[in-house]
Amino acid sequence: MTDRDTGDPLPGATIVIDGTTRGSATDLNGEYVILNVDPGVYTLRASFVGYGTQVVREVTVSSDFTTLVDFQLSPGVELEEVVVQGQRLIQQDEVATTNVFRGEEIQELPVEGFSDVLALAAGVVDNGAGGQPNIRGGRSNEIAYIVDGVLVEDPFSGTGAGFDVARQSIDELQVMTGGFSAKYGEAMSGIVVVNTPAGSNDWHGSVRIGTDGYTLEGLGKGGPVASTGDRLDLTTGELRDLTYKRPFSNDWGTRRFEASLSGPILKDRITFFINADRRDTDTYQNQFQGPVRPAVFPWQDMVGYEFYRSVSNTFVDASGTPLEPDDLPEAVFDLEEGDVITQELVDALREAGVDVDRMSRVGVRNYQMTHFLGLYDDLTRVTANLGVKITPDLDARLGYKLTRNEYRGYDHSYKFLPQYNNTFEREIDVYSLQLTHRVTPTVFYELRGSLTDNRFYRFLYDEMKDPDNPQRFWRAFNRALTIGAFNTEGLSDADGGSNYDFYGYSNIELYLDYPFMLTADLDEPLMLSRTLDLDGDGTPDYLRGQRLTQEMIDQIKNLQNLTDEELAARGLNRGTIPVQAPPTDRQYVERKIKDYQFSFDLTAQLNPRNLLGFGLKYRRMDLFQYDVFPNTRWDGSTPLDDPDFRAWDPQDELYVEASPFELAAYVEDKIEFGNLVIRPGLRLDVLDPDIASVVGYSSGANVRRPATPDEAIPTEPAQTDWRLSPRLGIAFPITDRARLSFNYGQFLQYPEYNQMYQGYRTGTWVPGQGYQDLTSLGIPFGFDLGFETFIGNPNIDPQKTIFYQFDAEFLVSDNFKLGASLFYKDIYDYISYNRILGE
Repeated sequence: MTDRDTGDPLPGATIVIDGTTRGSATDLNGEYVILNVDPGVYTLRASFVGYGTQVVREVTVSSDFTTLVDFQLSPGVELEEVVVQGQRLIQQDEVATTNVFRGEEIQELPVEGFSDVLALAAGVVDNGAGGQPNIRGGRSNEIAYIVDGVLVEDPFSGTGAGFDVARQSIDELQVMTGGFSAKYGEAMSGIVVVNTPAGSNDWHGSVRIGTDGYTLEGLGKGGPVASTGDRLDLTTGELRDLTYKRPFSNDWGTRRFEASLSGPILKDRITFFINADRRDTDTYQNQFQGPVRPAVFPWQDMVGYEFYRSVSNTFVDASGTPLEPDDLPEAVFDLEEGDVITQELVDALREAGVDVDRMSRVGVRNYQMTHFLGLYDDLTRVTANLGVKITPDLDARLGYKLTRNEYRGYDHSYKFLPQYNNTFEREIDVYSLQLTHRVTPTVFYELRGSLTDNRFYRFLYDEMKDPDNPQRFWRAFNRALTIGAFNTEGLSDADGGSNYDFYGYSNIELYLDYPFMLTADLDEPLMLSRTLDLDGDGTPDYLRGQRLTQEMIDQIKNLQNLTDEELAARGLNRGTIPVQAPPTDRQYVERKIKDYQFSFDLTAQLNPRNLLGFGLKYRRMDLFQYDVFPNTRWDGSTPLDDPDFRAWDPQDELYVEASPFELAAYVEDKIEFGNLVIRPGLRLDVLDPDIASVVGYSSGANVRRPATPDEAIPTEPAQTDWRLSPRLGIAFPITDRARLSFNYGQFLQYPEYNQMYQGYRTGTWVPGQGYQDLTSLGIPFGFDLGFETFIGNPNIDPQKTIFYQFDAEFLVSDNFKLGASLFYKDIYDYISYNRILGE
């Protein structure tokens, strides 16, 4: 701060942030500093005895940046207040490429959360709905997401864990794409920092409602009835006349409601902010219109389609018995390929005794399926913060964030039977506490503690999530996956090709003791795969495609005293019932993560030229993953209630339970010499994987295959790893309208834990006993399975990027700036597989 007329410094002058009690006073050189200011836009007021007051408005403050505001006061106490606009487009101390989005700007953008805002930053590539972004050619798991000082990620995959923050909850978002300081680690491509508000002394509130229905009726699921037509009954595989709701072609069933409220509980002492957001959508992939192709369906459902050819059961009665040609109407003998099937022809067939509604089927060449796939994506997000000013120099902040996401995405194999694709469910709760203590006007520290409770499930039936239910997997284990042309029954495509290899119904023999005959097919009975003549009188008692009933099952059980020949004459095999079973995505995945983080960060303005930063971080995770994919059906040889029963082989089961911990420390200095800014830093990272590793595996030694399946593999505790990574950033403002910068850094990232733990089975699930530990027996890695298996390596080196960047920014006008970056990456130790031959 200087005298406008003489340029002399004004020691002892006062600078205050309007609307707060925060401020500072100038030193003997007229310099001042105000530390620990939340991101936002402020008004500064400067005053000095014998001088007029000067006000600078629209001063933008961003995390980890210095905002320079100079004052020039004019002598004279009678002068009017001088008002100056303080916004700058060029951040003079920026030593790396950082995109900063303020909350006010985000509210004006057509976005839903911070993941959408991230896609707008230069250098970020958006991979579309549900995909993870990439920064400057890096992989999606090379980005660290930090929300209110808490690292939010899925340690197994290394990605953002499906966590998001609604747009009304964003106070500031920073995207660091070109190097970052030693304060940040656990990433090689970029850092995303999200700050959420804690409220203020002013009341604010908003409500937002969105829909793609564009009608009042559209605010309810689906909207008005738009059209009807032939649709596939997803339960039976048959066609039916199904009305469906779709008011416009771009109505994807999306409905959103978001509301936020903030204000004071006790003015100047306690404030709050809360936001809740709910979005339901059927997704843009939900409605499917298939290709024009041959298909086989009952005659009545094929009226209006073009005849292709007859099949084996084209002319049968309700019992499945073929009719004699003399009994058929003459019109059917005149049918040629391409002729349209008329209602008159179908009525004539019905009068002749042909079961045109079910048993008798005809091949057409121009069938086109249109139906809804049953896809959905439902998301709930909540952000709640409480700010407490304990003393003028001690602040506390409590935070809670919730994410609930349940969805069923598109799977090409299940295109025609999407209801048998798995459901995905993620539940995330983040609890945090932050204390900020301003020890002196130039020194403050922050203490943070947080717990992230992250739960993820991939399942078909709800009971699969209950380890205490001994029958949790029974309904999923009876299926067979069969890929083939769906409902074409041997008809080839008209052009000789085929692009319709999807999962369809399979004919299987299911054991009579199977307890879910009547509820296995998504709580519906299964269907017979062939016609049955149970009393042997030559007349079918039950027809192919008929739903199972308890009476039918009891009758078949009562016939088990017959000989095999007598059973075969009735369409049966001993001990089983022939059913037509749909496919199911039988894989089950369960992940439970408790992520504890504690950090200490100290910031000290040692003098007007040096801003010192120092920090420590401790992170411990309780990780649990259970993944099972049964590749065989129950064969009936073992009672289902036997505790030793397994419907899968060991290679189909992954069980990991571990508590790894990570440590980090950093020190950095921000040195300012006039227009030159130098920011050196050094970071230490430590990892203990908390799991065993195969002896000699890390050194590449051959691993001896066990002599017997029960022999344990020799293991030893994994090593604790530590690494140093230096950082250096330099900024040189040429003028107040141009800046050059250079950045160098070594950025380390430990592999995601599913790479380190791959192939481990530290436990197993036993029906009636729940999860059981196996580590006392030695970890069974699956070397005895007779084929090559993939085994993780907890001692693997961290991935490393050495980064260089030159950056330039030029202010073309007061509202437009031009920037250019030239960067080079040298990447080491990407994850790969080494083949190790057993002795």
